[in-house]
Amino acid sequence: MIGRLKPILNVLNNEDHVFYKAHYCGLCWVTKKAYGIRATLGHSSEMVFVSIILEGLAKEAYHSKRTGCCVFPPIRRNIVMGPPEHQHALASGVLAALQLDLKDAREDKERRLKQFLCKKYATIEFDITPESAQNASFVREALRQLPKDHVGELVAGVVGSVFALAGYDGCIVESGCQIGYALGRLMNLSDAVEDYSKDLVAGRTNILAPIEGISDVCLVEDELHDTLDEINDLLNRLPLNRNIQVLNLLINVHARARANMLIKNFLKKLKTYESLQTDLNKTLWPA
Repeated sequence: MIGRLKPILNVLNNEDHVFYKAHYCGLCWVTKKAYGIRATLGHSSEMVFVSIILEGLAKEAYHSKRTGCCVFPPIRRNIVMGPPEHQHALASGVLAALQLDLKDAREDKERRLKQFLCKKYATIEFDITPESAQNASFVREALRQLPKDHVGELVAGVVGSVFALAGYDGCIVESGCQIGYALGRLMNLSDAVEDYSKDLVAGRTNILAPIEGISDVCLVEDELHDTLDEINDLLNRLPLNRNIQVLNLLINVHARARANMLIKNFLKKLKTYESLQTDLNKTLWPA
């Protein structure tokens, strides 16, 4: 799971920056507390997003404290922490995200490093596995109602199980699965756009290949924004007690801006590619 919901920090006002950073550092801290420093490799903006949702659902706001950074202890950080069941659920979600990265990553140095660092996590008793839908029957039932999509289903299982471990069931867990499914689709599609040229050159599979031209890219852009609309609609259905404004900003300002930038950069590459192909055809087959 990667950072497709990461805020654009220089756009955040000071209050929202402090709030987001407290959730970011709090998630890192509870993950280290539960599974050790190496488990924090699974930390991602998506899990911070889930943490902010869980606080929004809670009866009371998370309590805050100032403590040493779990990576660089001399540095003091403001962190927020929820009740124990929320801490356990979020830490398990981070670990599950790391396990998914290990399972689906390509054979490269980064994967081998993660495997070396995280071998011991395979035997942890209370973690969420990549097949996390097995955690609870109502999570499995919610997943059965989703369309088939490998990445979407995996992320849906993780996020739905986090909601279940946090003590929720029924409609809230179902909404968590749907949010996770949409997050998985967003990550998969964004990754495909970002890595399109590299995948073609390396001969790897890409879910968007082949893209025939700019009109196809516009369809991809529409799908990215439709997925963000879906996440926004799902959030509006949750009985949130707080954090509505921050969640709205993350989806409708920051994530949309990143999606637009992703498409803009890809269009530049596509135009360059088409121009090179035209010049090559003129050289090989002169009129």
